[in-house]
Amino acid sequence: MKKSATAVLDAHGLRKTDIRLKVVDRLRLSKVAMSQPDLELEFQNETDRVTIYRTLHTLEEKGVIHRIIDLAGVSRYALCDEACDSHQHTDEHMHFHCLHCGNIYCLDIPALPSYPLPVGYNLQNIRLSAEGTCPSCN
Repeated sequence: MKKSATAVLDAHGLRKTDIRLKVVDRLRLSKVAMSQPDLELEFQNETDRVTIYRTLHTLEEKGVIHRIIDLAGVSRYALCDEACDSHQHTDEHMHFHCLHCGNIYCLDIPALPSYPLPVGYNLQNIRLSAEGTCPSCN
């Protein structure tokens, strides 16, 4: 089971503000990556869009969440692996875009291919995505 929102923020040395706890908890419980507008709608009576934007920015910067760009160019967010931090995202995995419902799923595939780079290149991130139909839409 994934850590509680409080434990996640503690592990990354972040203050436990109400909105950070709520965003982390919502992403922790979600099976799909969520966009800022999704979160704005969910928390519309509790905070404003600027606070959600700043919260997402901070959480991504500290390695708590990662961003996935969907087929329409919209940023979506999902909780990172526990090993990620502000220096490096280490949870390289495949993202699956459902062409029917539009959801994005993080898939844990044990052996991702390695990509050796020429001398002088410094790898920061690999984005691997697949498109098709999710089990719910099949």
